[in-house]
Amino acid sequence: MIEETQQKHEVLFGLRIVSIFGSYNFDHVDKILRTVSSCLMEKNYFPVLLDIRRNICGESQRFAEFLNYLYELGWTARQVTHLLLGISRFAIIDDSVPSGAIIEIGYARNTGTITFILVASDDSHTYRSSWMMLDFPIHSKDFILKRYRIIMRGNSINIDINQVKELVEEIISDAEKRLAERLNSFNKFRQEYRNGLNLYY
Repeated sequence: MIEETQQKHEVLFGLRIVSIFGSYNFDHVDKILRTVSSCLMEKNYFPVLLDIRRNICGESQRFAEFLNYLYELGWTARQVTHLLLGISRFAIIDDSVPSGAIIEIGYARNTGTITFILVASDDSHTYRSSWMMLDFPIHSKDFILKRYRIIMRGNSINIDINQVKELVEEIISDAEKRLAERLNSFNKFRQEYRNGLNLYY
C-alpha cells in the first residue's frame, strides 16, 4: 500500500499546478475557464479544472487517476480540494454566477493559496455572486479580483478570447511577483530565526 501510494504521488512532482474552479454548466464560464486553461498550458503551467462535485477536468489522465485514487481511499471532496489548493502555485475561481465559489474561496483562504477571483462585467453591470455572503475581506495581496468583459447578445453571452489571453498574462505576472515576495520574506525570517537560535546554542 505504501509503495502504491508513493507511485501515485509521483505524478505531482515537477508540475506547476494551477487549480481552476467555476460553474462549468454556464456556457460563458466554461468557455472562459477552458480558454484560461489553454493559455496556462502554453506557458508551461499545469491547469486542473475541478468543481466541488468531483468533476475532474484535468488535462492529464494520470493526474485525474491520482485524484480518483484519493477518493477510493475515502478522501472527501473537501479534503481533495484542500490538497489541490495546497500544492497549487496559484488558483483561479470564477465568481460571476451563483456557485460553490464561496466555499472554494474559503478553502483557498485556509490553505493560504494565492487566488485570483474572476468577475464578469458588461456595459451596465458587474456580475459577482459571493460579495455579500463572505464574512472576511477577500481583496488583499493573496486574494486578487480580476474582471473580464462579456458581450450580451440576446440570450447568449460572448467573450473576447484575446482579452482572456491578456488577462492570463496579467494573472501569471501578478502571481509570480507575489510568490517571489513570499519567498523573500521566508528567506529573511528563516535567517533571523536561525540567528536567534544561535544565541541559545
